[in-house]
Amino acid sequence: MPLVEARMLATSAGAPVYASVPDDASGTSRVEWLDASRSGGLLVGNDDLLRYVMRRDDPRAAAALHEGKAVVLNPAVIRQGQVSIDVPPAAGPDDPAPLTLPAVGTQATGEGWARAVVAPEVAAKHGYGTVTAMLVVDPADFRVPRATADRITAKVTGITGKATVRLEVPEPPDDTLLLVVLGIAAAVLVLGMTFVATMLAAAEARPDLETMSAVGAAPRVKRAIVAGQALVIALLGSVAGVLAGFAPGIAAARYPDSHPAVFLRADGVTTMVPADTPVIAIPWALVGLLVVALPLLAALGGAAFTRSRLPLPRRRAT
Repeated sequence: MPLVEARMLATSAGAPVYASVPDDASGTSRVEWLDASRSGGLLVGNDDLLRYVMRRDDPRAAAALHEGKAVVLNPAVIRQGQVSIDVPPAAGPDDPAPLTLPAVGTQATGEGWARAVVAPEVAAKHGYGTVTAMLVVDPADFRVPRATADRITAKVTGITGKATVRLEVPEPPDDTLLLVVLGIAAAVLVLGMTFVATMLAAAEARPDLETMSAVGAAPRVKRAIVAGQALVIALLGSVAGVLAGFAPGIAAARYPDSHPAVFLRADGVTTMVPADTPVIAIPWALVGLLVVALPLLAALGGAAFTRSRLPLPRRRAT
């Protein structure tokens, strides 16, 4: 399993140094303690680390790293070709002092858990040492199975409680299967109730159909009437069901989480969604299926399974 070492700055005594890499052009660092490496987002390493952080090969960024420049994943924080990072002096834990480095901006294509990358020579030039922040496996080189990650976690936990093992999922959890199951269940319910209600309505409308037959209505009129009834019933039921489902869905989304949600964007900026901020994701495809596709399918089914021949009017004996 190929490992890539990500290092962070350290004092001359070997104590880790936290670097406050700015989040935006104003030079502020809003979230300073939530990156996976606990380095403030400034990682020290070679080309392998740069490729892992960017999740792609970038010859321009690699050349800049070799030239002693900082590769910054958020170009907005670069001013006049330089980036200013607040770090304590290498001699000891005094007040943070800005470390100004020549920089080149680039864009990552995934979460690499860094805001900037510098070469070890840059750290040594400014009097800093380095210590290991984390060991990573580049998914471009090797995909770690879940079982392997569990075994590694168990072994690391048995050695020390100060280390964390994280298995990065290349894609967010796929809820397609759940949506398909919900869509099928909704379709069976809506279509079943629609056809039952349509048959009852057609039975009640038999006298009207007989009257239309007596005055010479075309045979397709019956199919059109049944299709219209099915369309209206399914549409009303679907819309009512969707509106009724919004209320509990929004209520569940607004339930506060015990911890804030933290995201590290691909450009290296860490953003936080407060615990009281609701995150509402509406499955528009499923809503469209219920509100548009199902009523049309019900109308087509009603027309297809209805005999076009109108009932003959009954003659009453006098």
